[in-house]
Amino acid sequence: MPGSPVHTASTAVGEAAEGAFHALGGSIAAMANVAGSGAKTYEHVDTGFREEFQRLGRAAAGHAADRR
Repeated sequence: MPGSPVHTASTAVGEAAEGAFHALGGSIAAMANVAGSGAKTYEHVDTGFREEFQRLGRAAAGHAADRR
C-alpha cells in the first residue's frame, strides 16, 4: 500500500525477485537449448550444463559481494 512503512521494502524486494527470476529464466533457456540441440553425447550435455552452472555461480558470488 503506497505510503505505508513497508511500501519501499516490498517494492525493492519485488524488483530484486523479478530480476532474479528473469536471469534464472535465461539460464534455464540456455540449458534447454543444450539439452535439445541434438547433442550427440551425454558429455556434450554435461559440459553445457556445467558451464551454465559455473556462470550462475560466478554471477551469484558477484551479487553477494555487491551486497556487502
